Amino acid sequence: MESDARFEVLDARQVALIETARKANGYISRAKSDNTRRAYAADWRAFTDWCAEHRVTPLPVEPRALALYLTDMADKYKVSTIERRLGAINFEHKKAGHPAPSTHPGVRELLQGIRRELGAARTGQTPLLTDEIRAMVEAVPETPAGDRDRALILLGFAGALRRSELAALQRKDIRFTAQGMVVTVSRSKTDQDGHGAEVGIERGAHPATDPVRAVVAWIEAAKLEDGPLFRSVDKHGHIRATGLSGYGITTIIQRAAERAGLVVEGSAISAHSLRAGHATAAAEAGAEERSIMRQGRWKTERTVRGYIRHGSLFTENSSGKLGI
Repeated sequence: MESDARFEVLDARQVALIETARKANGYISRAKSDNTRRAYAADWRAFTDWCAEHRVTPLPVEPRALALYLTDMADKYKVSTIERRLGAINFEHKKAGHPAPSTHPGVRELLQGIRRELGAARTGQTPLLTDEIRAMVEAVPETPAGDRDRALILLGFAGALRRSELAALQRKDIRFTAQGMVVTVSRSKTDQDGHGAEVGIERGAHPATDPVRAVVAWIEAAKLEDGPLFRSVDKHGHIRATGLSGYGITTIIQRAAERAGLVVEGSAISAHSLRAGHATAAAEAGAEERSIMRQGRWKTERTVRGYIRHGSLFTENSSGKLGI
């Protein structure tokens, strides 16, 4: 008996188009870093939960409803959190083919008022300066893990490297020269397209804090020929093939700061403290703004000038001229 069921047969062109669509979705999913995607996913869930509770359509959201959500958040969160959640909402709308709701004049005006009322200042990490880096390196034990930690701390400080950049470094990214060392940063927070950048690291004036010497010592101790530069080391001193995570790098920095007695009430030390410390210490030493920006690959002057202001608070300070 002949069946009435009909099956649609896809020709080669349609199959190819489906595969192309899969690739397109893959590229879209990689448009943001892993950390950003995780943060956006959590922020989007928080927004959709709020919408469900208040019987509001989340996608596309009406500007008036979004204004109410932002106002509700203003009573509970910092400006930085509100801005991040708004970024996640914009991202989901753009991905679905809708305009970013934050472009609505009423939403923009409301956000401006929230910034003015709450203050847009962000809580920064405590910068680690040269003397503190020296104390941390001196407190690191003479073990395989200690060799790694010294190299990581000094390279992160000298190169003004982000946590994600340190975690992503491979052995092939390190090239030694007569002047010191060239580090290839293949991808970073401000370079999601992966154009890459080369960072020059000069040899240090003191053997104990020379970043080039420290990296050489770690590579030789770990017998690294390829793969991740900074790796896990177990409690028996065995060096593993797996690279460190961003969380692992932060833990190493905090542990070294604790050993050096640098963790006090009110301090906020993290992996970013190396990067912030580079900019601040360089400003204290009189380095030019453009030189600091180039080393840290900062795109705008605003962030760097914040570090420079902090580093020059006691340079030609008028309070010392008052005779009190």
